[in-house]
Amino acid sequence: MNPWFWMPVWVVCMVVGVACVAVPASAAEWVAAYTAEFRNEKDVSDHWWTRSSKAEIADGKLVLTPGGRRGRLGTYLYSHKFPGSVRVEAVLSVPPNIRSRDINFELLLHADVPVGTYERRGYEFQFRSRGSSCRLRRGRRTLKSASGESFRLASDKTYHILAERDDGQISLSIDGKQILSVTDDSPLESPVMNLVGLTGSRCTLRVEKFVVSVRKDRPKDVIDLTVVPAGPRITVTGPAMCARGYAAKHGLFDGCPHLAIYALDGTPGIKAEFDRIMDRFYPEKGLDVDEAVKLLEKFDEHLKYYIVPGPLANKDHTEHDYPSRILSVTGTFFERHGKKWIAATKIEPAKITYPAKMLAPDKPFVMPDAEPLILKVTDTLTLRCIKLPPGRYLRGSPFYEHPRWQDETPHEVVLTKPFYMSEIPITQEMFEAVVGKNPSKKIPGAWKTTRDRGFAERFRHKVPDEGPDFAVEHAEWADIQEFCRKLSERNGRTVRVPTEGEWEYAARVGTSSPCFTEKYLEQRSFIGDVEGRCEPVKRHKPNAWGLYDMVKSGWELVSDYKLDNVREKQVDPQGPPRRAAANHGSGPLRRTKGGCYYGDTHLNLHGACDELGNNEEGIMIFRVVVEAE
Repeated sequence: MNPWFWMPVWVVCMVVGVACVAVPASAAEWVAAYTAEFRNEKDVSDHWWTRSSKAEIADGKLVLTPGGRRGRLGTYLYSHKFPGSVRVEAVLSVPPNIRSRDINFELLLHADVPVGTYERRGYEFQFRSRGSSCRLRRGRRTLKSASGESFRLASDKTYHILAERDDGQISLSIDGKQILSVTDDSPLESPVMNLVGLTGSRCTLRVEKFVVSVRKDRPKDVIDLTVVPAGPRITVTGPAMCARGYAAKHGLFDGCPHLAIYALDGTPGIKAEFDRIMDRFYPEKGLDVDEAVKLLEKFDEHLKYYIVPGPLANKDHTEHDYPSRILSVTGTFFERHGKKWIAATKIEPAKITYPAKMLAPDKPFVMPDAEPLILKVTDTLTLRCIKLPPGRYLRGSPFYEHPRWQDETPHEVVLTKPFYMSEIPITQEMFEAVVGKNPSKKIPGAWKTTRDRGFAERFRHKVPDEGPDFAVEHAEWADIQEFCRKLSERNGRTVRVPTEGEWEYAARVGTSSPCFTEKYLEQRSFIGDVEGRCEPVKRHKPNAWGLYDMVKSGWELVSDYKLDNVREKQVDPQGPPRRAAANHGSGPLRRTKGGCYYGDTHLNLHGACDELGNNEEGIMIFRVVVEAE
């Protein structure tokens, strides 16, 4: 046989970093580091964090029932971390009322809980009743699949699963039979991935036994977070959310779903430290991008605390998995592995007042050109556009800001070219004159899926806001593109929808100061309001760059497809590709900006809109930019 015949297979294996050869299970000696005792609900709440599902004890078993609109389940052992080699022994079954085709779950090794729409990293064994009965994945990559003859999943049958990772060697046995065994030539590095757990969808699981072991010769491969050393009792007050939402870069969060808090107030020493940082690192003029990054670093170094998992923290963590909340936390303080921890004995809602200089209106470091660009819309209609300078800023919400949402990760954005932005949103008169229709006069179709009919109608006025100087609402993406194309042809310039990077830069007048709602009260308008208070454009004060209605009830469309904020510097960002966009059932979503969500209005907040003009959070409007020559 030609020796080059096997070359393609060898190349593929080397590219993915996995040696595709069968290897025996590890001969290492293992000792149990955690053994689940499913006797009562407290055994679960003390050690496990359950997400998007229900966990309860029944007949000595942990019963995991999927929940949420997508029917998902997820439970993670968060009282212990396993940064090294680990073995999981699980005895579980699927109830008889679950159809065979719906058996769909995963056993996680060295995994993390994904942040927002980001993919889970780490190793996971996927169990399916259809297709490959089992496969080992690392992130998005499939390392190896079991053959269909290996075993088949069935309801009302108990399985004894043994999953093991010993350095780069990963193996799986079911009922004493080895199903998978591979060697990863570039294994995951600890301590980033350290979770074990179970996830799935549409499938209830009954867990009888769950034992996690580490190698006997590596006792440090387990970290028991429930062991609390002696320390002083402190109280901290500030914004809190899941620690995954407080990581500035990929790899800086360790995967474990802990609650974290930024201490902006508390015991005298903590309050003094906050005041010292503000005096030294927050100038009266506001923050440029470098100063904003430095301030975040100081807050992380001196004022960021993690809450030890347990029943008290577990409840609050579940409630604060996505939005921030202001909490007061009292407990024992100690340091471990370079982090500040609090073993909480009391957690309660609280209030804080931010310093006045944080709430002061934004002061731009550079002003736009005095000469505007006048776009010709029709022979009688024109649109004034402001020329904005290139610049750098910290896009997203700083971690100390409240309210904020988990997907608003702060990161530097560089815009290398000047551009013009229309001083107002596009009005109904302009849109109808160019495109020949006014979508504001119609009730849009159902948003999302047929199971959620009426979603968009909840965000419509009882009487449509019709008028020449009202913003056009719910225009379809194709019609917006037609509007831009015709204006481009008429003016000999490139007219388009702004990117999110351009829009937020313009709204914040190029600064990197936090976007507290209190800063924009004089600018805030009721354009696109869902409660019947809608008003025409240009009725309130502009921002310092002369742009009107950047802060309002409605949401402005940008060209970026929807995905959570990235965690690295971007230069002239265009957003993710269409294939990666979030999709809630009505097609790829684009981002929207500047609107109101649960009473919260801040410029780094974002929503989502489908291409038929139906916005997830409220009423969609838009404005345009013109590329500078």
